[in-house]
Amino acid sequence: MAEAPNESALIKFGPMAAWIGGGLLMVVFVLLAVVLGDTEAPKRKIDDAVSQVNSKLNDPKPSAAVPAFSAEGLNGADQAFGVVKGGKIPSRIADEHKILDLPTQFRVFLEAPVGAPDFKGSDADGDGRLSPAEYANTQKSLDGIKFRTLDTNKDGYLTKTEYDTNPSAQDIDFDKYDTNEDGKLSRVEYENGTGNTDFEDKDKNKDKFLDRVEYGARPTVNPDADLAPPVDVKAAADAKSFVINVSWTAPSLKDAPADLGYWVMRKSKADIKDRELRYNTVDLPAHRKKEDAWRKDFIAWQALPGNGGKSEPDFEKDPKGRVKPVAPPRPSEWERLNDTPLTELTFADVSFKAEYTYVYAVRATTKSKLKEGIKSDDTFAADYHTSDAAVMAGRPVVVFNRIQMSWLGKSDLARIKLRKFHPIGGVWRAVEVIVSVGQGEEVGASGKASALKGRGYEIAVVDAEGKANAEWYKALEASGDVLDFATGWIFNQFTGSDMEFGQKGSALRFVLPRDTKDPATAANVDPSGMANPLGVRVICVGKGGASARFEITRWTQVGNQWYRIVAYQDVKKGDTVGYAEAAIGGLGKDMIQFFDDGGVPADADKLGLRAISMETGLIYGGIEKRTLDMGEGKMDIWGVYYVDK
Repeated sequence: MAEAPNESALIKFGPMAAWIGGGLLMVVFVLLAVVLGDTEAPKRKIDDAVSQVNSKLNDPKPSAAVPAFSAEGLNGADQAFGVVKGGKIPSRIADEHKILDLPTQFRVFLEAPVGAPDFKGSDADGDGRLSPAEYANTQKSLDGIKFRTLDTNKDGYLTKTEYDTNPSAQDIDFDKYDTNEDGKLSRVEYENGTGNTDFEDKDKNKDKFLDRVEYGARPTVNPDADLAPPVDVKAAADAKSFVINVSWTAPSLKDAPADLGYWVMRKSKADIKDRELRYNTVDLPAHRKKEDAWRKDFIAWQALPGNGGKSEPDFEKDPKGRVKPVAPPRPSEWERLNDTPLTELTFADVSFKAEYTYVYAVRATTKSKLKEGIKSDDTFAADYHTSDAAVMAGRPVVVFNRIQMSWLGKSDLARIKLRKFHPIGGVWRAVEVIVSVGQGEEVGASGKASALKGRGYEIAVVDAEGKANAEWYKALEASGDVLDFATGWIFNQFTGSDMEFGQKGSALRFVLPRDTKDPATAANVDPSGMANPLGVRVICVGKGGASARFEITRWTQVGNQWYRIVAYQDVKKGDTVGYAEAAIGGLGKDMIQFFDDGGVPADADKLGLRAISMETGLIYGGIEKRTLDMGEGKMDIWGVYYVDK
C-alpha cells in the first residue's frame, strides 16, 4: 500500500465525496488510533491531524494533502481487530483513488508532520527560549534528542544557541541510556543500553559509575571557557612552623569570571573516622536534644486555644521567631576547609592533626553565570558554580609532632627544656616545658597544664621568635587539654657537660649536647621542588657523635595507593646512611615498618614493598655542637634532611 500522495484524493473527488470520505477517515482515524494499539502516541499529534483534516474539509480549493498520517489496510485473514498476525505487514494502498474504499478495520501510523516547527515556530509564548513542553513539538524532539542533552547549562530552558547545537552521537546515547537522569551511568544502565561488557575498563576512578568522560562523550568542563579545575595542586609540610602549605595554579581560561575563587579540601582515613565518631557521639545527640526541646515547645503551643489544627510551619511563623533545628551534615570523605572562596593561589592549613596523613584537592568556583555548554557542580556550595576537583598528584602529607630536648643547666639535677606543638583555639602553638630531673628519673610527663605546673614544671606558650605569650597560655590552661610531654628517656648521668639518657629494657643511649641550648645553625631543608624525597631524621647520637641511629622515611606508590616505609639504622662515623634494596628484606619488624596512607600497618610482602631502595647517598660524619655532618650537607640534631632520590 503506497503512502498517501501529496495531492489529496479527497479534494479530487469533489465536495460530497470529500465530506463523506473525510468524515469517515477522521472518525476511524481517531477511534482506531486509540483502540488498536497506538495509545502511546501523544494526544497533541492526534489533535493536530484532526485539525488539519477539518481545515481541508472546510477549504474547497485543491491543496496539498494532509501529511500527518499514512494508512495501512488489513486483509480479512489478518483482521485480528487491527493486530497483524505472524509479523506480516499489510500491503500499502497502490492507488490513491481507493482511499474511499478503506477497510473498516485498519491501523493508522502517526508520522512526524512534514516540516515540524523549528525553534521560532515552537516558542509559543515568544520569550526567546523553549520550555520542555515547547521543545516536545520540534523536529529535534521527534528525532529522539533529549531535552537535557541540549540544555547544557541545566536551567530548564533552551536558548536558540543551545537548540542549534548539534550534540555528538555519544552525548545523545549517554542521555538515552541514563534512564534515571542522574548524569551518570550505572553498570545496569550502561550494559542494558550498549550491550557491552567493558564497564570495569571504562570506570577509571572505580566509583561504580561512568561519567561522560569515562563513557567517551564530551568532557564535563571546557578548558577554554569560564570555569575549569585548577592545575598543579601541591601540598608540603613545614614542621618548623607546624603548617601544611597548599598551592595550585589557576586554570587557563579565555574569559575568567571576576569573582573566580577556590575551595580547598582534604581527606584522611583516620580523620574521617574521628569526624564520624564526633558526629555520632557529640553532634547528633546535641542536635536531637535541641530538636526535642523544639518539639516540646511546639506541642505546648499547639495545645493553646485556637492552635489545634495548626502545623509546624505555623509554629515557625509565630512572632516569637522559632526555627526548627537543622540536623548537622554527616561527615563526608572530603572535608572542605574554607567557608568562603579564596582569591589567592595558596592556603595554609593549621587545623590538621599531627601524625595523620592527608591528601588535598582544590576546586574553582564562581557565582557568575557560566557560558552555555559549561557544566558545574551546583550542589557543592550554595549559590556557587563549582568545577571538578583537582587532586594533588604527589604523596600524602604528614606532620610529626616530636618532642625536642634542649640542655639548660647542670647541677645535682639535669635541667632540660622540652618543646612540642599543641593546638590552641584551632591553631598550632609551640609549648615549652622546663623540667629538672635526677639520676634514674624519666624526662617529662603527661597531664593538664595546671597539673604539670603544680608539679613544678615551668610552662609557656611561645611565638615564632620564642617569646612567651600570656594570652595563649591562659587559653591553653582554660581548655583543660592534656599535654603529652613523656619522652621515654631516663636521665643516666653527666658526661662532661653533656647529658646521657637511656631507655628501660634497651641498650640505646642518647647524649644531649650542651650546645643544644643554642639556636640551630643548620636549617632544616624542606622538600621544596622535590617530587618524592626520602626524609632522614636522627633518633639519638652517642657520646662524641661516634655513632647514631637514623630514621629513614620513604613513600612509594602501588597502583593508585600510597604507602609509607619507615626504617631505622644504626651507623658509625664514615658509614653510609640508608639501605639498598637487597638489605630491606633482612630487616626485622623492630627496624622497619610499613603503613598505608591512613597510617594502618600494611602487608609488605603481599604488596612488594620490600623490593625498594632506601639509599640516601649520605655519609655520616659525626656531630659538632648540635650539627650533624651528612657528607653532602649539614642537619640540625632536631631537623629533617630531605634527599631527592
